[in-house]
Amino acid sequence: MHLIQRISANSRYFTDNATKIPLEVSQGDAAAGMCIDFYGWTFEDMVRRPDGTSRMGYVTPLGGTSMGVDPIGMLRGAPEPEVAAAFMEFVLSDAGQKLWNFNPGTAGGPVRTPLRRLPVRLDFYNEVNRVSMTDSHADPMETSRAFTYHPEWTSHLFGVVRYLVKVMCVDTHEEQRRAWEMLISRNFPPRATAVFEDTRLLNYQNAQDLAALLQKKDKVQEARKATELSVAFRNQYRRAYELAKDGF
Repeated sequence: MHLIQRISANSRYFTDNATKIPLEVSQGDAAAGMCIDFYGWTFEDMVRRPDGTSRMGYVTPLGGTSMGVDPIGMLRGAPEPEVAAAFMEFVLSDAGQKLWNFNPGTAGGPVRTPLRRLPVRLDFYNEVNRVSMTDSHADPMETSRAFTYHPEWTSHLFGVVRYLVKVMCVDTHEEQRRAWEMLISRNFPPRATAVFEDTRLLNYQNAQDLAALLQKKDKVQEARKATELSVAFRNQYRRAYELAKDGF
């Protein structure tokens, strides 16, 4: 939560448009941003110079990146189950996997535009295929091993984490950024920094209680709790600002 808090404090805004972040970075309107890998790679390509260099680069932080796969399946009652099954078989075949990440114009690759999506089959990542891949350096299986996730700890808290980020960062962003800028200008005084980073309201037990509250789907109670937490964080950031301003 401290890492999320610091990332938020360094951010200009939040958006519900996934492509806006790599677009602004590629245009030079933002120094850095978070996005899904193929968005980053695609925009890196879009601003690539004739000499092959680009003013934008995408990085997959080792140990800080979760890896997931896009699902594929057939809806129950599909009118053409044989066609649906054939399509799924093709997607997972060697030919289908090549379309995801081969360079345009190469044998088996897309005709014009690279898809920049990582194949899911482990056996696809071999020396022969890597020669034709747009992301030949990618190794999702190895990258994923560096990121440890314990679903029994937090899988049931997915909605809670989203809720907590909203009250700690989104709803209070103005006060948070103002406090952070003052902390930077005063070289992070210890007391002010400790106040800013206080996340005791978001401890594991409180998260469990919030999960129980959200399960009730009582929007009035959810809103009241959000207001309570948002006010607490606003006051916390304002206090951090004043302490930092005074050098504490």
